[in-house]
Amino acid sequence: EEEYKEDPFDVLIMDALDPQDDIPFADLLYTDLSFLKALYGSLSHDGIIVMQLGGAPYISSPPENVALNAKRGILTQILSRAGFKSIHIFEESHCGFHAPWSFLVAMKSEVSRKRWYRLGAEVDIDIHRRILRNHSGKPALKHFDGAMMTSYQLPSKAFESVYCKATPTPESCVEVTMDSNNSNKNNEEEEEETMKGRKEIRSQSVRRTRQNTFDMYLDRHTYEKNNSGEGESKNILCDYFYYNESRLKYNIAIDYENIRKLCEN
Repeated sequence: EEEYKEDPFDVLIMDALDPQDDIPFADLLYTDLSFLKALYGSLSHDGIIVMQLGGAPYISSPPENVALNAKRGILTQILSRAGFKSIHIFEESHCGFHAPWSFLVAMKSEVSRKRWYRLGAEVDIDIHRRILRNHSGKPALKHFDGAMMTSYQLPSKAFESVYCKATPTPESCVEVTMDSNNSNKNNEEEEEETMKGRKEIRSQSVRRTRQNTFDMYLDRHTYEKNNSGEGESKNILCDYFYYNESRLKYNIAIDYENIRKLCEN
């Protein structure tokens, strides 16, 4: 007897309950590691899952791990443990609700992650090539195009603010400050400590692009780093290359091939 085998899914869309719902089934959907691992296993190699996360926060909203959105607050950690390589949260205001709605996209591979940061023009070309034509001749998509996709690439300022209110404070959100009250330090010591602090900030961004699957502060501030030292300069350059490879590939002002080889080493 031939064994029946299901093909993996390229995309899963989960729109059952809100993470704010206080019922056992919502707990299963948003906090159960075994369930989320099962979803991960049902996806193809470059597969993605999309979830709705309820109403978007305000800048004044409390940290999510101690409020109504507690399940939303820990979901990204559980998805990372399940194996997803890249996680992104965005807002959408065309859902017909009283306020913008939030959504999450989790990706199994680095390929999907790089596609997330494509240029708007590249997205428009793909839409033109792949979407079914309608009889009216009008655009088949009412709200989505390349420009809209680029607006999803970075989390909102409100989400960043709420993310950085968490306890303990995420490492990337900690500002490095100097102790100006210590008058015994000479200029050389102060400069050395300042450089140490700058290195600390830069290294967080490197960890974001190489290891961390989710960091809403560094998603918005990947390039806010001071440049000092050849090794750190390479990290900054390769961070930028990592997110903007498709854009840099056709830029005649740079040596694309040499930068690509440098950042692959």
